Amino acid sequence: MRRSLPVLLSAVLSTLAVVGLHSSAAMARPAAAQASPGQTAAATSGTVAHTWFTGTLAAGATRNAVWRNVLTDHAYHVSLSPVGAGTSNACRFQVTRVWNEQRPEGNKDFWYTIQNIGSIACAANVIVYRIPGEIVRSTGGIAPGATKQFAEIAIDDWKIYRLGLLPSGSTSSDPCKLEVTRVRYTHRFQGDVATVFDLAYEVKNVGSITCQGDVVLGSTPIEHSWSIGALAPNWQRTEHWNNAPAATAFVPGVQPSLGCELELTGSHDVQVINSNGTVEREVHLTAKNVDTKTCDGNYTLASI
Repeated sequence: MRRSLPVLLSAVLSTLAVVGLHSSAAMARPAAAQASPGQTAAATSGTVAHTWFTGTLAAGATRNAVWRNVLTDHAYHVSLSPVGAGTSNACRFQVTRVWNEQRPEGNKDFWYTIQNIGSIACAANVIVYRIPGEIVRSTGGIAPGATKQFAEIAIDDWKIYRLGLLPSGSTSSDPCKLEVTRVRYTHRFQGDVATVFDLAYEVKNVGSITCQGDVVLGSTPIEHSWSIGALAPNWQRTEHWNNAPAATAFVPGVQPSLGCELELTGSHDVQVINSNGTVEREVHLTAKNVDTKTCDGNYTLASI
């Protein structure tokens, strides 16, 4: 049975076994291809920009893909729906990296890397999701290999956020390449009574020239939420959402409890064949406590 909990700032927390330092433990919850903008499908908070099929990838294999000519008022997200699981081996896929690039002619592209992180050769359907947003700041110049830190203050507590980048400063021979490398959420007091959520993130220049970019903050409403449980400092835990529809794109997030800071360090998708022969998709999320004290909070999901 899949979870379908209402979204609340305060959720009933269940005590869960804490896993070891720098580890992750999956726990069941009842419950380069190219494309150009074309036909899109309507969504409640954004659109599906593109879908494609990977074909069979060997265990451990990776593939780069790109969505050309991004919209400047949207952030982009990639969701995966694996296919080809066996009765004794699941099919597991993950988006391992996302970055943005301005080509020498000036056009801006969204790049991502997917990987078969399972033990068998299998495939995945890929959904590139376009999340509406707005430009919130400029990064200023960033040297090759350097990283800058930023924060968006008092964001809405009922949304999941995605960051987009619009690089600029490419030359006739070298593109500008920027990547969001970390995203952390903080829940804190503002004044004597009010509480707010903040979003901190890092932008890295992954190209070969000094350049800059604008940051687009996209958001979509939280639809599902469930407890992470208590985490000691620097510990992380992975759990999953069962019976996820195969044709649905899911956007994962985390929401810390008051006074805490959490990071969503990863997510991946799994197809399993159950003992009764039914085929099931799971969405796995990994949350890490990056605070200096024991913290808890919620995993969050949006879907289209």
